[in-house]
Amino acid sequence: HATIGEVRTNAVHVSVDQLGSDREHLLVHGTATAAAEKAWPIMLQSPLALNSAFLSRMSWDYAPVSLDLQIDAALYPEAEGILVRGKTLFTHNQLKFTWPQAALTMTDLTGTLYFNEKGLLPSQLQGLLFNHNMPVTVAVSALPQHTTFLKGHTEVEIDKLFESLHIATPKALSGAAHVHAILRLPSGEGAVNQLKIKTDLA
Repeated sequence: HATIGEVRTNAVHVSVDQLGSDREHLLVHGTATAAAEKAWPIMLQSPLALNSAFLSRMSWDYAPVSLDLQIDAALYPEAEGILVRGKTLFTHNQLKFTWPQAALTMTDLTGTLYFNEKGLLPSQLQGLLFNHNMPVTVAVSALPQHTTFLKGHTEVEIDKLFESLHIATPKALSGAAHVHAILRLPSGEGAVNQLKIKTDLA
């Protein structure tokens, strides 16, 4: 067993493919299960950290996550870099987002987050926001620049929505509203994140 940071791996398999062909590949496959809080620093050093400034604002509970990582490293000079395929399995985790403008907590987060050497891949997650079901879709666009989109929708009590945004709730508003949110995370130097929120408030 190997240890990465504070996480002890379950198993690591290492092999060399196409030995003697001048096209050898080093193949590494490892798995691990650890508390999300301990696994997160490792995930921030992996291809998951497409936008570390955004991801660094997340914090997790101690519920476990499972990591599965495959690395394919060509051992000949003209090779075009290292290929990575991996997934992170969440099981009833709690995730907190903290920004100067807002603070949100998603509970019971469940699903599998897929990634490769370029960042996140299309994935589906499910959680609770303000005790309401909230499906989260991860979508990826390669053009005009590699961009990851996190899309979610749910119903939210109006007072809780305004409270999470650190805004006083207008006296004329009450009840609940349907909320659709899209978080755009472009890659590249100088890229700017963008969050769009739409509601059915008149």
